[in-house]
Amino acid sequence: MARWQGWLPALSLAVLAGLGLTGCGEGDGAPRGDLRGKVTYKGNALPAGSSLVLYNPAGGGASAVIDASGNYSLKAKVGNYVAIVNPPAKLVSAEEAMKAAQEKKPIENATPFPEKYGDPSTSPAKVEVKQGKNEFNLDMTDE
Repeated sequence: MARWQGWLPALSLAVLAGLGLTGCGEGDGAPRGDLRGKVTYKGNALPAGSSLVLYNPAGGGASAVIDASGNYSLKAKVGNYVAIVNPPAKLVSAEEAMKAAQEKKPIENATPFPEKYGDPSTSPAKVEVKQGKNEFNLDMTDE
């Protein structure tokens, strides 16, 4: 028994390192595509810190932060997705948080675009990611 105890920790580290390389990341061998584009609401840029999330009901997805001009870039597995847009989290002062707690009111996080785009069951935005370079521009509307 003492004979294998010396190499067991090294073997365990090697196995864990191998799992890390092939787990959820790009090392799983699945084909991927690069997706770039612009997300706007009625032609206007979204607030800084908004994000685009690709959701696949069968599993998987990807996300990217949208810059101040509305541009994003991400890598995703090849497949069909529902695009979801999330507004940035609202930052409030300690005083605002205390007042909301005392009044037992939630802190409102006003979405600067239609809320239907934030829910995979209601978002009308669909995108197919193919291997290679892809472009997906989304100008959200109230309709």
